[in-house]
Amino acid sequence: MRAHVVYESLFGNSHAVAEAVAAGLRAAAPGADVEVLSVLAAPDALRTDLVVVGGPTHAFSLSRPETRRSRPDHLDDPEARRRAEAEPGADTGRGVREWLEALETAEGTPAAAFDTRVDRPVPKRASAGMVKRLRRAGCRVVLPPVGFHVAGMHGPLVDGEVERASAWAREVARAAGLAGVPDPA
Repeated sequence: MRAHVVYESLFGNSHAVAEAVAAGLRAAAPGADVEVLSVLAAPDALRTDLVVVGGPTHAFSLSRPETRRSRPDHLDDPEARRRAEAEPGADTGRGVREWLEALETAEGTPAAAFDTRVDRPVPKRASAGMVKRLRRAGCRVVLPPVGFHVAGMHGPLVDGEVERASAWAREVARAAGLAGVPDPA
């Protein structure tokens, strides 16, 4: 099995969730080839058995070039600067929105989406837009999208969210029919 976890992250929170998702997929499908890719490095043509995509909620939706460019306006403390430096190019490169619009994958490819969002009720979220775009690309979304909470605009993730992401990924693998898939070698 080959799976790709593609993420967009401005302050490292979605990146941390993507790594936890990859760990959960590996636990559910021992021997699986699970690759974690920044959206900045993800190919438009993706041949995979599963794609999981995630990123931050900006203004109740997927980020846009203008919302990403505002990242420097939020670097008012050393921790925020450190987190941003760990995600170079995230404020000037493409985001999940643009990548999903260009995505080419096999019809019916299993898929799932997650977002990160502040730890308070929000009327809309980025993962809903990801699901729409995954379906437009011909993917079969295997579970409803999920959100992981951050404490404030640049995080960190709320306690327990990394573990919750790994558990969710195991559910994704089961729903996609990939759990327990033996090593292809």
